[in-house]
Amino acid sequence: MTNDKPIDTTELEQILQRIEKGGEEEREAKDFIKDIYLEAKSRGYNTKMIRQIVKLRAKDKAELAQEEAELEVYRNAVNV
Repeated sequence: MTNDKPIDTTELEQILQRIEKGGEEEREAKDFIKDIYLEAKSRGYNTKMIRQIVKLRAKDKAELAQEEAELEVYRNAVNV
């Protein structure tokens, strides 16, 4: 909003409330996910591996294939 227009305080308040609500929902979601990882750990799963799988599943298949191909090139270069 530019300085030559008056601020609509009602609209601004609504925007702020929506942002704050989004922050609350984000914290709740993070707590929910944290609880799931704790449950997985208590059942004997390796949560580090689960986190890696979650990241991999979120990637586009083509992007993932490209990254794996590049990683293989680097591994071969250093005999790993």
